[in-house]
Amino acid sequence: MKRKLLALLTALLLMVMMATPAFADVLWMPRENVSYDYDKVLNRVFFTNGGDGYVTVYTAPNSMSKVTNLANGTRFCVVYTREEKDGSLWGLGYGGVSDVAEGWVPLADMALIYDHISFEEDHGQEFQKYDGSGDGLTEACTYSYPGGVYLSTAKTMDGGSYTLAEGFQNLYTDENGLRWSYIGYYYGLRNFWICIDDPMNENLGVETYLTEDQVRGVDSPIVPPAAQVPDTGVFPLWAVPVALVIVVAVVTAVIVRKRRKSA
Repeated sequence: MKRKLLALLTALLLMVMMATPAFADVLWMPRENVSYDYDKVLNRVFFTNGGDGYVTVYTAPNSMSKVTNLANGTRFCVVYTREEKDGSLWGLGYGGVSDVAEGWVPLADMALIYDHISFEEDHGQEFQKYDGSGDGLTEACTYSYPGGVYLSTAKTMDGGSYTLAEGFQNLYTDENGLRWSYIGYYYGLRNFWICIDDPMNENLGVETYLTEDQVRGVDSPIVPPAAQVPDTGVFPLWAVPVALVIVVAVVTAVIVRKRRKSA
């Protein structure tokens, strides 16, 4: 009897552990209940832009299993993509406002945020080789692209051996005659541009991403968010392991009670 009880408790506890989401991965991966079968790595950020004012996040492409609904205009990072047999394109990633949702979204319902890749596609032929004109910079405002959204301030770290100038890769001159240079990575900051001629100016770009000329991949204007985003009717992920713990406790109590009566 003791062996059966131990085996039962062990099995139930293993179910709890398997149902608990993993958050400690160094490289982003979806939770265990989300399909991880993909074709390509993308790593670009979109706005949700469904025809009904919201986009549904699924556990797999063309699945009936829903994770949640996200109102239009929600930022969603698509890390991986996959093409289905019907020709539809899907993106696996994460996004949300208060609670981060992870899962698959149809790319037809997403609007690509104009980024450094988009800018290079439009202006790459105008890029020149960096000429050392910004070598003396130790601090500068960073932008998503020349004339884009202000991101943050980057500066040479005290005693750091890697300076801003060492990361400059290209030179671009905008319509106002201001020179810009691109840095792929610098102390945790990725894929940004710096205005060499006016490095500390935070007002050289647009105020927000969500404008008609700041998105790609949409054939119609941005659809306003729904006034009321419907509930998917699914339990939150944390409810699964909690429910299993309760089951373990109840089963244990019943078995112990029966043993006491038979003793």
